[in-house]
Amino acid sequence: MEYFILRNGKPKGPFTRSQIEAGIKQGKLRDTDFISTASNGPWKTIKQSFFVDSVESKRSPFDSSVGNFDAQQSLQWDNHKTDADSVIENPPSLPVSASEKCSRLPPTIDLGIDSLIPPPLERIAETVASGPNELHKTLSCSTRSVHKSDRTVPWMLGIIASGAVLLALLSNLFSVPRNSPFGSVASPFVPIQRVKQSEVDSVLIQTETDDISSKNVNQQIACYSRGAMKMASLVALSYGADSSAIEKTLHEIKIDEIGATTVFQQKVVYFQGMMKFLAIASRSAGSPEFKIESALSQVRVAEIGSKTVHQQCVSYSKGCLKLVELIAIQESASQDQIQLIQSSVSKSDITADTVYQQQVAQLTGLCKMLVIAAKSRGVESSKTSGALLEIERADISAKTVFQQEVNRLIVIMKLLGSLAVGR
Repeated sequence: MEYFILRNGKPKGPFTRSQIEAGIKQGKLRDTDFISTASNGPWKTIKQSFFVDSVESKRSPFDSSVGNFDAQQSLQWDNHKTDADSVIENPPSLPVSASEKCSRLPPTIDLGIDSLIPPPLERIAETVASGPNELHKTLSCSTRSVHKSDRTVPWMLGIIASGAVLLALLSNLFSVPRNSPFGSVASPFVPIQRVKQSEVDSVLIQTETDDISSKNVNQQIACYSRGAMKMASLVALSYGADSSAIEKTLHEIKIDEIGATTVFQQKVVYFQGMMKFLAIASRSAGSPEFKIESALSQVRVAEIGSKTVHQQCVSYSKGCLKLVELIAIQESASQDQIQLIQSSVSKSDITADTVYQQQVAQLTGLCKMLVIAAKSRGVESSKTSGALLEIERADISAKTVFQQEVNRLIVIMKLLGSLAVGR
C-alpha cells in the first residue's frame, strides 16, 4: 500500500512503511504532519492515526474508520518504489485573492470593538509589494464588513485605513536598494549574523568524509551537492535569515530524502534545497521580492517540461545562478561583469549537445557569479581568485562531464562558504 505525507498543502510520496518508520526514528517526520493512502486524502495527523505506537506495535495507520476508508479493510504494506522521474507538486487548493475574500464575507456583521481594528500591519505589508490596487482591495475588504446602515463608525475606519495606506506607501516609496546612488540600507528586519569559519570548515570536513564512501562519480555528485546545499543555508544565515525558516526548509528536505531511492533523486533534492536557501538569502539581502519570485517562477515553468531528473537539476541550477546574481547586485557588483557571465552561460547552453553539458555550463556560470558576489562582499581575493584556476586544473584529468560536474560542485561549496563568512 502506498502512503503520502502532506505538509504546507503539498502532498509528497508515495512512501513505503519502512521509509515512514525510518523518517519517524530520524526525526524527519513530525506528529503534526498529515498522512493518507491517497495523494488527495482524506488526511489524518501522524499523531492521531500513525505511529503513536507504530514502531512497537506495527499497527496499521488506518485501523479505525476515517472518511471514506473501510474500517474492516485489510491494508497491505509493500516495498513499492517511487519512479525516478516523478515529482508531485500539486497543492490541493489555490490561493484566494483579496477580492474573492471580500465576496465571501456575510452581508451584515454585528459592530463591536473588533470592527474598529484595521487589517493587521503584516497583511498590509504583504500586499504592498503587489501594488496599490491589491493594497486597496485589502483595506476595502476590512471596511466593507461594516453594516451599510451604520453611520457612526465608518469615518473612524476611514481615518485608520487612510493612515495605514499612507504609512505603507511611504515605506514602499522611499525604500532604497543597497546599490542605489541615493544611499544604502541594511537588511530591513533581521541584523546580519556572523558565520564562523569553523562552521564552514565543519561542512567541508563532513562532506569530504562522506565522499570517502562514494563508489562512483554519481555518488560523488550527490555528496557534494548536499555539501553545497548546507553551505547555502549558512549564506542565508549570514544575511540575517530567520533561523526558524532555515530549520523549516531543512525539515522539508529531510522528508524529500525519504522518498529519494536513487542518487539521481537525491541530487534533485539537494539542488532544489540549495535553490530554496539561496532564495532566502537573496530575500534577506534585500533583493526585491518580485525579482525573486520571477526567478523561481521560471524554474517552475521549466519543471513542467522536464522529463528526467537531469533536466530538473539543470532548471534548479539556473535558478541558483539567478538568485546569486540578485545577491551580487545587492552587494553592488559590476553590472557589466554580471551580464558578461549570463551571456557566456547562454551561449554555452545553446551549443550544448546533451543535458549533462548544459548542467556543466550552468555550474560554471554559478562559480563565476559566486566569485563576483564574494568579492563584492569583501571576501579576500586569495579565497576567490584561485577558484576558477582550480576548476581548469581539475578538468585536465576529467574524462567525462560527470567528473567536470564534481569539480565545479567542490568549488561552488567552497565559494558559498567564503560568501557566508564574508570579510
